[in-house]
Amino acid sequence: MEVVVLALGLYILGTTVIQTVRVVGSSMYPSLHDGDLVLASKVDYRLHPVERGDIVILKDPLDPTRDFIKRVVGLPGDRIRIHDHRVLVNGEALQEPYLGAPWVQTGDWPGSGVEDSEVVPTGSYFVLGDNRDHSSDSRVFRWIRQDDIDGKAVVRFWPVQRAEVLNVRPTIAREQPAPPAPATAQAPMALRNGASDANGPMIASCIGCLSTLRATRWRSSAVTAS
Repeated sequence: MEVVVLALGLYILGTTVIQTVRVVGSSMYPSLHDGDLVLASKVDYRLHPVERGDIVILKDPLDPTRDFIKRVVGLPGDRIRIHDHRVLVNGEALQEPYLGAPWVQTGDWPGSGVEDSEVVPTGSYFVLGDNRDHSSDSRVFRWIRQDDIDGKAVVRFWPVQRAEVLNVRPTIAREQPAPPAPATAQAPMALRNGASDANGPMIASCIGCLSTLRATRWRSSAVTAS
């Protein structure tokens, strides 16, 4: 009886609280690699809103039978523009420490005009893959709705040698902390008071198109990777 209760508890935990996800594809490289196993929380967004930089599991807006894994870069009300391969949020450059090699495709979004930009609607988000040259994301399908998000990727646990908490976040240029003042000799009181990658490039999963990175539900030893 105790074994049955334990199994039932683990089943409820696995279906309502956490989700094990196997990454298929390269659109989140170098943050996540093909074949990585990730734990995703299904309850985070019941406790707090989606945050910029979150890696989320979401339904493919063009095919709801599939799951994607992407990074949130635009929140509701943000004015988003991509210019010269840089993401601008409300006119300020987004600093993205998780990106690998500079990207060359889709250098401007939604257009190349000086005033071209879009505001993220209420209850929606703008998401991108970290491997910008090989990702189907909001540049293709525009916004994703809150209801399309299944969970938040929290920890990569496989392979063991690359296990880590997935908490690297972007910052907006104006949010950067001011650099410390250089050390100087003590001034008189009156003046003081007046003051890679070693693994090489990933190969796109298709030629002549944006590759996709799908998060497929993993149950025990069974893997669905289409």
